[in-house]
Amino acid sequence: KRFPNIQHVKSDKPTDISTADYFWLLARLNAKDHPLFWDPAPRHQRDLSTHLLPQGLLFAFDPYAPVALTPEVWRQHWKLVARSTNRILQGGLEDSATFFLAHKLNQVASYLRQIGAMREATRIYDAIVSMRPEDKITRNNYGAMLFSQRDFARALEQFNAVYAVDPINPILNENIGSLLLRLGEVAQAAHFLEKAIAFGGTTGKVYAQLGEAYARSGRYAPALHALQTALARLAVPGPHSAEAEPQSA
Repeated sequence: KRFPNIQHVKSDKPTDISTADYFWLLARLNAKDHPLFWDPAPRHQRDLSTHLLPQGLLFAFDPYAPVALTPEVWRQHWKLVARSTNRILQGGLEDSATFFLAHKLNQVASYLRQIGAMREATRIYDAIVSMRPEDKITRNNYGAMLFSQRDFARALEQFNAVYAVDPINPILNENIGSLLLRLGEVAQAAHFLEKAIAFGGTTGKVYAQLGEAYARSGRYAPALHALQTALARLAVPGPHSAEAEPQSA
């Protein structure tokens, strides 16, 4: 009733169907007349990335075939993004709107990182920072991307910007600890990883890194305890590297 022009999935008798299967059927039925635009969360982006194209703050979804990020797609995408961000920079929207736009652009940047379009992801993060420099999620995610590219100095700059306003963030403290561990600053790394745990970081990954920091400092007894805790918390069987990827918020 709300969407009278959308063709619905129907069957002659009641049928159990998963929400995912229903989604694909609905998208296929309407692909020609009603292309689907949405803002999938990062976990859905991973599953559907080959069928998604960034369109400003949303994504176009093709249920039939993988899509290609052509130069024309990029031009249209940046035209739509610029239209939104320029209004922010000119003071045309209130703070709640800047928060909303930052959240949506973070989702786009997450998608771009997943498909390896790091230059375009950097442009997105720079756009968010230019209009909302205090956005903690953006700064942390930007730092995590730079860290994954081994751009440690710039990553630390982003993490420090968050730390100045949110020093008890467990993900942030873990990221700083991970970076310092990678740089060989094991005592400082242990300090921040301990803080990450104290502030609520309970993953096996943070304990594994703390165990490595202790071991490299010659503190073998606490290292053993931390690594045993890590093994107990890691859900996936098999060997794990203590050199973990930085975390996005």
